[in-house]
Amino acid sequence: MAAGRRGVNVSGRNGFARGAGQIMRAAATALLQFPDGSAAPSQVRRYPLQGGDAGVARTVQLMRGFVHGSEGATHPLIRQTAVNIVRGLDSRNKGGQIAAVLAWVKENIDFRGEYKETLQTPLVTLQLCAGDCDDHSQLIAALLKTLGFNARFCTVAADSEDPQQFTHIYAEVQDPATQQWVALDSTVAQSY
Repeated sequence: MAAGRRGVNVSGRNGFARGAGQIMRAAATALLQFPDGSAAPSQVRRYPLQGGDAGVARTVQLMRGFVHGSEGATHPLIRQTAVNIVRGLDSRNKGGQIAAVLAWVKENIDFRGEYKETLQTPLVTLQLCAGDCDDHSQLIAALLKTLGFNARFCTVAADSEDPQQFTHIYAEVQDPATQQWVALDSTVAQSY
């Protein structure tokens, strides 16, 4: 999540993104090729954003929409991945499931920068096996949500040269045992 951006590009597989109660058609289409030989259309949409807190709030709103949308927690590939990640764990071991999802994202999804601020749907991040902090956060939230956990996002000012700007985002999960929100940041060595 970069500070001071005036817009955000959004990638998804279908031709639509649901944001702020609107359906927006894709502005550009390309074909993503995957290591298994499959291909899927990818669209990029640009949403103009205000600077500062309003722009951050809009970005988080779009992220929530993607986690809850058709390319997030409800998508069969997201569900299949989450179930495979926790396979073999007792279903009552909620802490183990949370730790397994975080570890899997850290091990399997590369952290990559991007040209301008771009949001990918969790499905696109899963297929590309790469993304920045907002993409990692959305994937973690979608994987946990499909397993029945509550998740949300936390923004922080991580740039010491501009401590008033929110420049980083990570997921938080509500621990079912304690009802406390717990940070899950896949971009740092120790998080959960």
